[in-house]
Amino acid sequence: MPASWCPTGYTALFIAEMPEVRFDDVMTATVTDRETLLAIDPKYLEVCEPGSVQVCGCVPDLPVLVGATVVDGQIRVRIGARDDDQPVTLTIRLTGIRKGFHGQRFPDRTEAQFVANEAFIRSAYPGATK
Repeated sequence: MPASWCPTGYTALFIAEMPEVRFDDVMTATVTDRETLLAIDPKYLEVCEPGSVQVCGCVPDLPVLVGATVVDGQIRVRIGARDDDQPVTLTIRLTGIRKGFHGQRFPDRTEAQFVANEAFIRSAYPGATK
């Protein structure tokens, strides 16, 4: 990734490793009503196992109580009482299991698969050692 602060002009970014194959999405929405339904990107829903998408984070830009859940392919948001009707901007993080990977948590692999995967990962870093 290009990075102005690095002497080489580039830096590395890493992925989070986890026991399941998950896709996350982050969306921002501004709401005014105490209860609101928000659409989820249909492309995101299509690449996730049906019914696996959940809200795993919802943060308002104001100090107000907020809750969010996925219902029928939409996000239901509820905002607590506030002094005025000022709009609230939410940052919502979704997580879902990649389509085709339902029920696969810590899947077994052979030593050969492990070695091949390690070689693939290290192929981006010529000269890297274990």
